[in-house]
Amino acid sequence: MRCIYSTPKGEFSGSFCLKNKMKRVFFLICCIFLFSALSWGQGLQHIWNLTPTMTATLDIGTNVLTIQTTKDAESMPHYNVYSDKPWNSVSSVITSVIIETGVTTIGNNAFSLFINLTSVTIGNSVTTIGQDAFRLCQKLTSVTIGNSVTRIGNWAFLNCSSLTSVTIPNSVITIGLAAFGGCNKLASVTIGNSVTGIGGSAFQECSSLTSVTIPNSVITIGRESFAGCNKLSSITIGNSVTTIDSFVFVGCSFLFSVTFPFSVTTIWGGIFFDCDNLKDITVHWIIPISLRSGAISSHPPSVTLHVPAGTEHLYRAVQYWKEYYIVAFSVSNESVDSQSMKAHASNGVLHISGLQVGKPISIYNAFGQFVYSGVANAETEQIPLNVSGIYIITTENQTIKTIIE
Repeated sequence: MRCIYSTPKGEFSGSFCLKNKMKRVFFLICCIFLFSALSWGQGLQHIWNLTPTMTATLDIGTNVLTIQTTKDAESMPHYNVYSDKPWNSVSSVITSVIIETGVTTIGNNAFSLFINLTSVTIGNSVTTIGQDAFRLCQKLTSVTIGNSVTRIGNWAFLNCSSLTSVTIPNSVITIGLAAFGGCNKLASVTIGNSVTGIGGSAFQECSSLTSVTIPNSVITIGRESFAGCNKLSSITIGNSVTTIDSFVFVGCSFLFSVTFPFSVTTIWGGIFFDCDNLKDITVHWIIPISLRSGAISSHPPSVTLHVPAGTEHLYRAVQYWKEYYIVAFSVSNESVDSQSMKAHASNGVLHISGLQVGKPISIYNAFGQFVYSGVANAETEQIPLNVSGIYIITTENQTIKTIIE
């Protein structure tokens, strides 16, 4: 049908009518858009039902996503791929995630690739952070991990390249594979004193990290855990570590010295390859542990190996150890750091004095084997050790040697 308008000056038809209709439609669209835009900042929410009792709520005004449950304890669902998360279509607007009390597990892949996420707060009920949970959240700068978390899953914070510091609470037992790998602005890491295993590549390529203290609870340091941390200049290895896997510190070119505790019994290959500034290694084994070719350094003659006085000939007689420049340090019945701990033996009982109450005590035999672990209940302790031999006693800041005849 042709639209005709009559006016005193003639008739207008066709395109004039269409233009007016288009203007009205455009005006209507603008009104809808304006209403939506005004509503965006007025407390509107997106709500997803993850389970019958768990919801995810996005506050559109603040861009905060909150996960909550009506149960006392409930796990989030796991997601197999990045695209099947219910909030995936709006993930780019989310800047903060809060996991409220009651949630026990953060699902696999739950918040991966949130490109504008800057902060995460994990409630105290969470025990497990799932694998890939925050992977590739490249603007994430702050993470608060609740003090009930026991496991940080594989790749949980992989390539969170804006993360600058992290405190792993004392509740955590396991740090998964590449959990913080590729976090190249991560300059400070505090590892809690319940962690027993550091997964392979856990902190690989954390190129801003300058120092690490591995607590006395750790038993195993996984393959390439700190590989490529090329600003790492200080590493303290706790006195419960038994196994150091391959290439753990490869490429740590700022590392100058390292001390192995008595507890270490296994060192795999190439742990200090490409650590070109490593010049001093200190060991405390009375009997050298077995070593593979190139297990420690790719340039043994350029490294000074400090061994207990009286053991030099043993190290010089063993393949691979003898390649290092060997010097002795003194170990006596006095504390090596001039503190007050002393020990003597009688009738198969080790008497230790000068202890700090509440501090851990570890004892190793001459082969570096772990024979006792405990906590000082008094300043003087008596510990039965019925086998004669040389024993090394360590606390948090003291080391002494004694002999039971």
